[in-house]
Amino acid sequence: MQWDFVGNLGGVGGAMFRGLTKLNLDNKGRLVMPTKHRAALPEGFESRVMVTLDRAGCLAMYPIPEWKTVEAQFERVGMDPRVIALKRLVIGHAEELDIDSAGRVLVPPVLREIAKLDKTVMLVGQGNKLELWSDSLWAEERDRTLALPVSEWPADMNFIL
Repeated sequence: MQWDFVGNLGGVGGAMFRGLTKLNLDNKGRLVMPTKHRAALPEGFESRVMVTLDRAGCLAMYPIPEWKTVEAQFERVGMDPRVIALKRLVIGHAEELDIDSAGRVLVPPVLREIAKLDKTVMLVGQGNKLELWSDSLWAEERDRTLALPVSEWPADMNFIL
């Protein structure tokens, strides 16, 4: 069974998030969503996003139409205990968040704690979603990935290596 199915649908809602942005959380736990990412949110959904845990140790931020597809995927995959456990974490920690008129998103304290988000965070575009990483965990992830020998990458990724 393939386990990284959550949210990898190629932009169902039309959003395409790219790039890496270093941001600061304010003392209330808010971050200012970059204009380019707010502009990529689907029409009619510009002021709300869904945020939840990601298995990589970061938070995943989805446009609402993309999130609805993620939820539907969980409903289709059945009663395998591993899927139920993952659903419990992903759906159970999901929070629909407002983007205020200043472009700020308040990240809930429980999610900030789990993802080890402090003052400096990294917002990483992943096509159909954004990832929100602690600055230090992002550096570890980046370095670990860069250290992988090309021989350990899937063969169908040769086009980008």
